[in-house]
Amino acid sequence: MSDEFPVGSLLAGLGLEERGELLTLGTGRQYGAGSVLMRQEETAHDVYIVLDGYVKVTAITAEEQLALLAVRSRGDLVGEIGVIDGSPRTATATAAGAVVCRCIGGEAFRAFLARHPAVYDAVTRSVTAKFRSAIRRRLEYVDGSVRARLARVLLELVTHWGIPAPEGIMIAVGLNQAEIAALVGATERSVNETFAEFRAEGTISVGYRRIVIRDVEALHKAALGMP
Repeated sequence: MSDEFPVGSLLAGLGLEERGELLTLGTGRQYGAGSVLMRQEETAHDVYIVLDGYVKVTAITAEEQLALLAVRSRGDLVGEIGVIDGSPRTATATAAGAVVCRCIGGEAFRAFLARHPAVYDAVTRSVTAKFRSAIRRRLEYVDGSVRARLARVLLELVTHWGIPAPEGIMIAVGLNQAEIAALVGATERSVNETFAEFRAEGTISVGYRRIVIRDVEALHKAALGMP
C-alpha cells in the first residue's frame, strides 16, 4: 500500500501533519469482497477512510431500484454526511474486493474537524464535489441511447480506475451487470445487449466482474452517438 494518494482524494489534499494526525484516530480494519461497511438508513456512528481497495456506494430508491452512486478508492472518505449532520445513512457502502480502511468514531472525527478548520473546509469541498458529480451523472446519463450512455459510463470508469492490461485497459473495480445498469439508467437486458454489441465490435472484452477497454477511440465515438 503506497503512502501516495490519488489527486482529488481527501487525503491527497491534506498537509502531512493533518493527514498524519487523522490517520492516528480510530482503528484499522480490513474487509473482504462483499462485506458491508455501512448500511442505508442506519444511524451514522463512524466514518471510513479508504487506504486500499475500492468501495461501492449504493442506495435503494423510492421505487425499490438499485442506484450505484459512486465508487470510492484510496484516500477517499466514506460516511461523513451522516456523522456531520446526524442524519441516517443515505447509502450502503460495500467492499468491491479486499479493502483496507481506517474507521473513526463520529465524535472523534467531529472533534478533529473542530481543531482543524482547514480540514473541515476540505471535507465540505469534498462533499460538494460528490453532489456535483451525482448531478452531472444524472444529467449526462439520462440523455441519448443506451449505447451512448453505457459508453460514457465505461469511459468514466476507465478514466478513474483503469489499469494497464495485456489486451487494453482494465477497469480495476469489479462491478456486476445490475450496478452498471444502475449507472447507465437502463434495464439489465438492454445493457447486456449493448455489451454484446461492443464485444462483437472488438471495443471491449468482458469476463466475470472484469471489463477491459480494447478500443478507447471507438468508445469515445459511441459516447457521442457516432457509428
